[in-house]
This record gives sequence, C-alpha cells and structure tokens, in this order.
Amino acid sequence: MRITLSSEEAQFRDRLREWLAVNVPTAPPPKFYTRERRDYDSAWQRRLWDGGYGALGWPREYGGGPVTVRERMIFQEELARAGAPDVGCLFIALNHAGPTLLARGTEQQKARHIEPILRGDQLWCQGFSEPEAGSDLAAIRTTGEVLADRVVVNGRKIWTSYGHLADYCELLVRTDRRAERHRGLTWLILDMRSSGLDVRPIRTLTGNPRFCEVVLDNVEVPIDNVVGEVHEGWRVAMTTLGFERGSGMLGRQVRTLRRIEELREFARENGAHDDPVLRSRIEACVRDAHVMRAMCYLSVAAPSPRDGDGSLLRVFHSELVIRITRLAMDILGEDASTVNGWTTEYLNELRSKVTAGTLDIQRNIIGERLLGLPK
Repeated sequence: MRITLSSEEAQFRDRLREWLAVNVPTAPPPKFYTRERRDYDSAWQRRLWDGGYGALGWPREYGGGPVTVRERMIFQEELARAGAPDVGCLFIALNHAGPTLLARGTEQQKARHIEPILRGDQLWCQGFSEPEAGSDLAAIRTTGEVLADRVVVNGRKIWTSYGHLADYCELLVRTDRRAERHRGLTWLILDMRSSGLDVRPIRTLTGNPRFCEVVLDNVEVPIDNVVGEVHEGWRVAMTTLGFERGSGMLGRQVRTLRRIEELREFARENGAHDDPVLRSRIEACVRDAHVMRAMCYLSVAAPSPRDGDGSLLRVFHSELVIRITRLAMDILGEDASTVNGWTTEYLNELRSKVTAGTLDIQRNIIGERLLGLPK
C-alpha cells in the first residue's frame, strides 16, 4: 500500500514532530503498574491534551475535531518514532470506556466522563471476565438485582486490568437469570470507591500487578449508571470489544513495526542477519508488520467495518507479536535479559493468545461472520 500525504497532512506531521521534540518525557515510564505508573501515564495524557493532541478524532464538544485516516495513523507513527510513551494504564479508559460511552451512553454520562478521560484524570478498568467465564463471556454469573433506583451487584471478576488503580469500571453483570445466555446482561459504570468492593492485585510472570480479582458483595450501582438499556448489555459489550479489537490496534501495530525494525538492526550489528534461516524469519516478520499496517489503514478507513474485521486484526497481530518475541529470544540468546526489555516482552506477550477473547474464539468469529461457515 503506497501512502501519499496531502500538503495538509504533511503540515500536520511536521507540527506534531516539532511538538514531540520538546514534549516527550525524558524519563521512561515506571516498569510496574503502581500509583507512580498511573501518575506518569496521566501526566503524559494531560500534556497531550494541553498540546491539542489528546482528543484527535473525538467530537468537538469534547475538545476534539475531525481528522483524516492518515492523520490518525501519522499521529501513532510519530509517537513511536519519537519514543513517546504509550497510553499505559489509560488503555481501558481511552480505547474502551470513552468510545463506548460516546456510542451508547447518555448525554449525562458523556458529560461526566468523556472530558476527564481525555485529560487523563479518569482511569478505568474492565470487569468482564470471571473465574468460569472468560472467552465465553455469555456465561458470566455475577448478578445484578435491578431495583427502582439502583442495581445491587454480587459476584467475582478476574483479570480486571488496572483494577487496583482505577476510578471506574466497565462492569458486565447478569440482571435476568431466566433469559437466554446472550440476553439479560447489563453494562454498568461502577465507581471503584463503592462499598462492598474487595480488589486483590494479581502479580504476573513479569512481576507486574497489572490484573486484579474483584469481589463484589452487595455493591450498589445507581440506575443512572446503566449504559444502554437494562438487559441489553451484550450489545454494549460487543461495542466495547469492537473498539479493543479494532481501533485500539492502531498504536499497537505501529509499535510492533518499530520493534521488529529494532530487532533487524540488532541482528545486522551482531551478525545474526547473516544466518539465512534467521534472516528469512526476520524479513517475514518485517513484511507482515507492514501488512498489519495496511490492514489497520483499511479498517479505519472503512465507512462501515464488517462484523468480524476486528477479529482479523486481533488474530493477525497476536500471532505476529508471538513470532517476533520468540525470534528475539533465538537471536539474542543469553543477551535477551539485557537488551531493550525483550525478556519481559516475551513473557508479557504469552497472554496475547487469550486477551480480548482467545485466538480460537476469534477464528470462530472470522469463520462464521466473514466466511459464512457453520457454527
């Protein structure tokens, strides 16, 4: 895919480069997801907001404005080029909660949450998965008793990203236990300061407390915090996951391309690129990283993405990242623990097979919704 910039897009890129040259933090983000990491990520998002780059593509009433598809990609590419931080623990807020509220929320909910999210003042977590309901999201058992003015929630959530740092949670609960599996669910805005919450951080292979288990004991959620309609949470949840598997991939694919280019340069310097087998694997990853870039362009540019396009991006990107990190281990050998965080990245990307729905679930979606295969 040949990308040609208009004069306006080239000017946008040049202005952004100038701004990034003086605004990218000199200190790297804290390694672990602690309060210090939250403060770091929030400060960077606030700097983007103050500089006019924190709400690109969002509606004008929330500080944004229209941008072209190429400008969105330019923004991500220039961030990666400048070594700018990624969204870090604001990922759920910026790529899940905010877009979902724009698409499905009430005007009151938007007014309360959108601008604070874009300023970096609100951090969100995701309360979807449960101990016996991960990829099979329709199997959730956490209940919500709907009363006149509130929903009373009881149950357990697991793998709740950034739960120990979050202000709010996008919470999916079963409000009608007699309904069919994909019905009777409700999407709630949960204030993480509510009484009855027990948040238990989970330390991963990398030592990072990124996820949490959350126990909810008679937690009361105001009825005004229902997003969409009561019992119609499945549709809202699919909107949320569509953003995670689709537009949320923009920044990831740019950084993936950057990482494989870094690995190729290292291989050239230490002689690994002279090995024909390693060279072939490296160049295949570089090629596929550019394919991923083109897929993201096409996905964002589509006026009405097909149901299942996000799963294509998700599967392709996850498999590519796994190949890249395993290739890095083979090239670096015993140096892997000291070169650019590759060991941590390798351990971290083992989860890419299961996050946002396992790769097997994504392949089922592709087969059924894009290829028309039977269930």
